[in-house]
Amino acid sequence: MIARRAGQLGHERNYTSWGTQPSHMGDKLPAINFSLPVLSLESGAQFSCAVLNDSSVRCWGANK
Repeated sequence: MIARRAGQLGHERNYTSWGTQPSHMGDKLPAINFSLPVLSLESGAQFSCAVLNDSSVRCWGANK
């Protein structure tokens, strides 16, 4: 089972401090597989959400 913590990127891997090093950015940043095309993205102080083309929503972060 994958632990879900605040600040995770919605990625299958359990990154607890991604982005703390220059080698974590750009082409090194892992892609998030949404399985469907993303229509829009929204972000807040502690969360991010993607609206997919079937009108479903995928969110990650602090669940607030």
